[in-house]
Amino acid sequence: MIVLLTHGHDALRVETQEGEHLIVPTAWTNYRPRRSLPEVGGRTVLLAPEAMKELAAYVAARRGTSH
Repeated sequence: MIVLLTHGHDALRVETQEGEHLIVPTAWTNYRPRRSLPEVGGRTVLLAPEAMKELAAYVAARRGTSH
């Protein structure tokens, strides 16, 4: 894939190996580096700590228990 030009703030106009021109989100490419994942206690986490607390509360409520 060849980047032809930017298309707004979060998209790129690209040319595929087959010659097709597409507009794709920059998140689908390596044009913009990914954000680093958060760490807690030196370990990488996939959910932010606040989101994990909300998820735990949601699951506990459906199980009929408190956390």
